[in-house]
Amino acid sequence: MAASSMELSLPLSRSKMKKKGEKKRKGWRSKVRRRRRRKERKKMIRLVKRDWMEVVAAVLILGRLKRTCAKEDGRGVHTPH
Repeated sequence: MAASSMELSLPLSRSKMKKKGEKKRKGWRSKVRRRRRRKERKKMIRLVKRDWMEVVAAVLILGRLKRTCAKEDGRGVHTPH
């Protein structure tokens, strides 16, 4: 889950990122904009998480295959192929 946690830590908070001269935006439009932005960020995080899971699964499956091959050939697990 390293990738997704990195994504999460990127946007700290809007107030911290704002410059001194910038006022906080009011109004329903800014609210909608913020909501849309949040939705996008969630989507990105979900995508990253899914990719990461796929990678982990592939690695696990590969390891399992390697082990079964080694067993069939009568070699130990730790011997290189």
